[in-house]
Amino acid sequence: MRLIRVILILFTYNFINVFSYDDDWLSFGGAGINSIKNTRISNDKIISPTNVGNLKVKFIVPVENSVSSTPVTFQDNIYFPDWSGFLYSVNARTGNINWKFNITENYLPQPSDPQAISRTTLAIDPKEKLLVFGTQNIIGDSGFVVATDLNGKLVWNTKIDSHPYAIITQSPTIFNGAVYIGVSSSEEGAASNVPGYVCCTFQGSFAKLDLITGKIIWRTFMLPDNHGRPDLYSGNAVWGSAPAIDPTNNLVYIGTGNNYEIPKSVQNCIANATTPTTKVACYDPKNYFDSILALDIENGNVKWARRLSIYDSWTVSCFPGAGNPQNCPDPAGPDYDFAQDPLLVNACFKPYNCILLAIATAKSGISWALNAATGEIFWSVVAGPGGVDGGSLFGSATDGTRYFVSIANSNKDPYVFVKPSPKSQPATFGGAVVAIDILTGKILWQTANPLQVGALAPLTYSNGVVWYGSRDDNGHLFALDAENGNILFDFVTGGTVGCGPSVVNGIVYAGSGYLRFGKGTNNTKLYALSLN
Repeated sequence: MRLIRVILILFTYNFINVFSYDDDWLSFGGAGINSIKNTRISNDKIISPTNVGNLKVKFIVPVENSVSSTPVTFQDNIYFPDWSGFLYSVNARTGNINWKFNITENYLPQPSDPQAISRTTLAIDPKEKLLVFGTQNIIGDSGFVVATDLNGKLVWNTKIDSHPYAIITQSPTIFNGAVYIGVSSSEEGAASNVPGYVCCTFQGSFAKLDLITGKIIWRTFMLPDNHGRPDLYSGNAVWGSAPAIDPTNNLVYIGTGNNYEIPKSVQNCIANATTPTTKVACYDPKNYFDSILALDIENGNVKWARRLSIYDSWTVSCFPGAGNPQNCPDPAGPDYDFAQDPLLVNACFKPYNCILLAIATAKSGISWALNAATGEIFWSVVAGPGGVDGGSLFGSATDGTRYFVSIANSNKDPYVFVKPSPKSQPATFGGAVVAIDILTGKILWQTANPLQVGALAPLTYSNGVVWYGSRDDNGHLFALDAENGNILFDFVTGGTVGCGPSVVNGIVYAGSGYLRFGKGTNNTKLYALSLN
């Protein structure tokens, strides 16, 4: 009898732990197994379309600055960074701060720049009980990938790229004892902001690191080697959302940024070419700008790459009146790169006849669904108008049958809907949420941001509800009915929303505040919303 009791206790303990991992929001990509698929699905079953309107503030966590990363959860605690360079652990039930550490002072080699921050969503490994995140500097300095234990103690830090403007803005994904993460840069801005700057030499890349030691296992570049020369290929940052992983086929999927500069000979070739095919033929085949790629997780080799623009060379110098106009390519590209990585979802014709799709939306406003095995285009659809700030920015979501995407419409173009939701206006000069059928690519509904502004926060899906953060100065967080797009709930956070919330065990964790490039407002609060 005693043996049976022990077995039952062990079984219950293991079941609770597995269940807990499934419920916990472990990284940018979502809860449990969704975290590696980048689907941003919550497994919460408490909040629903019928009761979401009853949510109230459970607690508010006072922080030093804005919170734009998605709070992650593990063992009744939440973890997140803020824009003043602090990392937090907070009790998920009470809101009490367990610990708070400055990133520069505690996690980076000294001396280090005092303005180091993290804008990435942390990734948690439940087995090793490690937190992993990336860093950047407000004024430009090489970023690090950092791992700590659950008490906030440094385990390792790794600088992937020594370029002075290399930063980490992509959130990490952890899988099978390794960290997968991309390298971006602020050189695109330095091209304009640093007087006399000679543009450009940064080379975007993607890396696999050992989870325990931080050692770089492999690193794959997104363009031909420029050997530090500013007259060759540069750019192609890997900078948005988080990598998605298909463990069955051992592939990791990413999206890439635009070129900063390309060789003059290539520029001339494109200018003289008369068709899209001949223009594309001018590039080195390894110039993976504005692309979705599948890489072998064992060695980083490119399994396939699908470039989804014909031309896109651009820097901040291309803005009217910007500094160093000589650093703007001629002609300037539209800056229609991918600020998000694809999510992975099955499109099923019948229960046992499914195709795994990699779906992402570019700043062009075009949503692309690719066959995840081959990279062939399964469908594409114009979800909304494009722009330098989108189009779509930091992340989409799915419920398994529908793909949800936020359109910023940063140029404030006339945006006439093909399928307005029942309570939405039929057109807007602002942003919108769009639902697309995963199997057909058909738009199912479109809901306008009622404030006539855009959005940059990633979407979140939970139990029939789509969570949508607005870029307005007051910071509205909307909950939409996934079935028809109707707005069910509207909460004012007090600062522009750059955070896609996590929803765990009946609680919505939502950061507030996002002020960048003169747009938006800051805040010093993280909210927990619940039904009681």
